[in-house]
Amino acid sequence: EPRRSELKFNVAYGKRLSFSLDLKYDADDQRLAVKNAYLEVDLPNKFSVQLGKQKQLFGISRTSSSRNLLTIERPLSTDLLQLDRTEGVLIKKSFNNSLLQTGYFQREDDAGFSIDSGIIKALYEFDLGGDQYWHLGTSLAREDYNGAEYRIKSKGSADAIDNFLESQKLTVDKVHYWGLDSAYIRDRLTLLGEYLENDVSVNGGDDLGYKGGYIQSSWFLSDDSHRFRDGKIRAVNPKGNYALELISTYSFLDTRDGLEGFDIETLSAGINYYYSENIKLMAEYNYSRISYGEQASENGTAVLLRLQLNF
Repeated sequence: EPRRSELKFNVAYGKRLSFSLDLKYDADDQRLAVKNAYLEVDLPNKFSVQLGKQKQLFGISRTSSSRNLLTIERPLSTDLLQLDRTEGVLIKKSFNNSLLQTGYFQREDDAGFSIDSGIIKALYEFDLGGDQYWHLGTSLAREDYNGAEYRIKSKGSADAIDNFLESQKLTVDKVHYWGLDSAYIRDRLTLLGEYLENDVSVNGGDDLGYKGGYIQSSWFLSDDSHRFRDGKIRAVNPKGNYALELISTYSFLDTRDGLEGFDIETLSAGINYYYSENIKLMAEYNYSRISYGEQASENGTAVLLRLQLNF
């Protein structure tokens, strides 16, 4: 299936003003749709502002571009995040080894409810010398649902199938998110980890809490390493004719908290082949186990392949 098909345009005016437009192909509707459309302004003292439709940044996996992820799909713990691409404003302030981002966004759900959100993201990045690099970040977000419906769904990190796990439908007032993320790179080794929690204020009911997280490791068999900057995984540019790496991931998602929900864990192993910075072939094996909910005690496997081309 055409998992991701996009056209990207960027127009710069001088050194401080640029406009980005990303169009995606919707295979179901067979039409192009706007993915991103925002104006970015670089200001003095390392400030910048983005205005328009854009990604709401949270953690490492959701902030990084899908083309640069270590795995074919994002870890299932990110299913906790309901922060869609939408219209808003994002303000960034850079320091010597840190970055602070804050934004305000607004969107409409399928039923016409207006949902407002605010995000704060802070990160620290240190070059430890000797080809060592360390990152530590934290993200906070709040969504005002104003009585809109809230529900968590999951495909178990295999987007080619339908959502087979769903929590109870809730009418909520607010949802608060908190996340902690870290990355460590040393030569060919890369370690990534995130932990997420959200607190759901139910309209006329008790508050609920969900959680999730993942640990991910990468080891290059070739003489290559990952690049990381501003909380994002960057593209791999092979030093030789190609780059080859082994990937392993453990991820969990817990949406129980006394109501209808589910608890799932996944363990995956894969291999990534980089012919160049623009051609990437990925293969992955996933094992999932459900320990709570309607499908408790069930497990399943998936084999995923992905070819990625950038022109």
